[in-house]
Amino acid sequence: MSTFHIRKAQKPVRATGSGQQDLRDMVSAVGTVRSTPAVDMKFSLLQHPDLGQPVELDVVVIPGNPLPENLTVSFQGGEGLDIVDGAQSEAVDKPVAGAPIRYVVKLVPKRDGIFTVTAAVTEDKANVTSTRLFAIPVIAGAGLSDAAAAASPAGAVTSVPSPNPKTSPKAGSRSDPKAGKGA
Repeated sequence: MSTFHIRKAQKPVRATGSGQQDLRDMVSAVGTVRSTPAVDMKFSLLQHPDLGQPVELDVVVIPGNPLPENLTVSFQGGEGLDIVDGAQSEAVDKPVAGAPIRYVVKLVPKRDGIFTVTAAVTEDKANVTSTRLFAIPVIAGAGLSDAAAAASPAGAVTSVPSPNPKTSPKAGSRSDPKAGKGA
């Protein structure tokens, strides 16, 4: 008979101030393109966003290789989500590979829903400018209500009735769209 012990993982110590979140506790933002520029982004919301209440979004940009000469980040909220502070960063000259660059963006949701904050990381290398976009999801208030989810195109399920075998054309007939096409 074999026995084993389950060792409880120790939880990392979290900093409580905004902009100081442990990288291991943050979520990776979704990049729209996997090529250049070579950067990663992580984010964290320390509290649930409520209607009309400002909430801080902690964002970390991690430069990779090849390193840019400078880097800037801008944030844009989707419809129903205002960015009230931190929408545009100052340029960071000569960033270090793997060294996190922290940002705090203050958001105010105007309604319940699921929103996207778009982050644009712009890098300058040898007189060439490239931008990589990231999507950061934010669920505010109650998210989507059941009625709103059913009414939205993303939440709607469309079914197509199966054809009635008694009224559908027979294979090979003139009204059969596959007829004569080697089907």
